[in-house]
Amino acid sequence: MQNNIVKILYQRFESLYGFSLPNNPTVHKRINEAARKAIVDINKNGTANVNIPFIHADKNGPKHLMTLIKKDEVENFNIFAQTHQTSNNSSSTFINNVHNNSSQESDPTNYLKSIMLKRDKEKRSENKSSTLFLLILILILGGLFFAASQIFGLF
Repeated sequence: MQNNIVKILYQRFESLYGFSLPNNPTVHKRINEAARKAIVDINKNGTANVNIPFIHADKNGPKHLMTLIKKDEVENFNIFAQTHQTSNNSSSTFINNVHNNSSQESDPTNYLKSIMLKRDKEKRSENKSSTLFLLILILILGGLFFAASQIFGLF
């Protein structure tokens, strides 16, 4: 049952954002933890609300996975997967590879810190570009003002 929930979560992320989650032990650990909690909720209530904030981040910002999983979805997942195979075999291979490597441990805070450091670095680079653009613009305008003052004898 947990394997099915893990696969469902990976597929939901891909259908929501249009790309697969990275092959990252931290991501897989968080997906597995959410799947374990979902099993308890599904056994109690028949549904589980899965909420995994900041599961991934890219240049457009953080990505969150929030979804509702029903008991019949999980139970019928294998049947559905066999009759409706995805055209993207690499994503299903990726899911199986990540699931098989579940013994790897990593600290999620280090992963988030590295993402934040990359974003800060990108912002600093953008700020340098903006500053350089403004400096060039000021120099050009200053030169135009000087040329105009010489032509029209303002100074």
